[in-house]
Amino acid sequence: MSIPMHIFDTTLRDGLAGAAHDISIGPRVLVAQMLEAAGVACIEAGCPAQSPAEKEAVEAVAAAVGSAEVAALVSCRPDEVAAAVEALRHAAKPVIHLVLTANEAAEPAARTDVCRAIREAVSRACAAGAAVQFTLTRIEDIERPFRRQCIGVAVEAGATRIGVPDSTGTLDMAAYAALVRDIAGYVEPGVMVSAHSHNASGRAIANAMAAAAAGAAQLETTLGGIGPCGGNAATEVVVQRLKDRCGTCPVDLNAVHV
Repeated sequence: MSIPMHIFDTTLRDGLAGAAHDISIGPRVLVAQMLEAAGVACIEAGCPAQSPAEKEAVEAVAAAVGSAEVAALVSCRPDEVAAAVEALRHAAKPVIHLVLTANEAAEPAARTDVCRAIREAVSRACAAGAAVQFTLTRIEDIERPFRRQCIGVAVEAGATRIGVPDSTGTLDMAAYAALVRDIAGYVEPGVMVSAHSHNASGRAIANAMAAAAAGAAQLETTLGGIGPCGGNAATEVVVQRLKDRCGTCPVDLNAVHV
């Protein structure tokens, strides 16, 4: 953890997914602007393929943020990639976060099609001028050779970030750190490994810090730790832990205090 850690705040996406109600576009933009002012590297604004209202919200955040990256999460389907490209058209620093589920990767007969879909989705996103993060959900359930194959295809097509989620919040620190370390050692230099930890077992913060020590260069967090599966690693707590341990997190804690 000798270089500044990227904070990828997903309050407006995964955080709201676990909230009892959504928030309107105006408050979303205010939260995004506050995160930008705090020095958060990337703000995940939502899932634009989910609904017209969600797409409008992502567009509003993208237009309102200038110095931070703005990310949109979609699947590898062509129509969803197109929705992300459209929603981020006014973003100064667009990031398309492509997700493949374990169920999509589970059928051996379909694996050639899965790899083709990954390659085409990443290529489309890159061609639109976006940085690309590729994430396999329930990655621990995907056998190591095939998850490496999927990651390799994504990186070869242009992805520069690989997400490693503890999707259910049940991995212990040793298992999660080993998973992050394995992928960080597999990808080529310059490809960022991003850790996303849930709190179902009360280990979101501990797992985030273990991931950072294991080679993750980006931590995915939410304000107050809100979100599904027991919540996420809390942005403000992760920032404080990083500052206490190594002083390499540029986020202003006063600005992210909730």
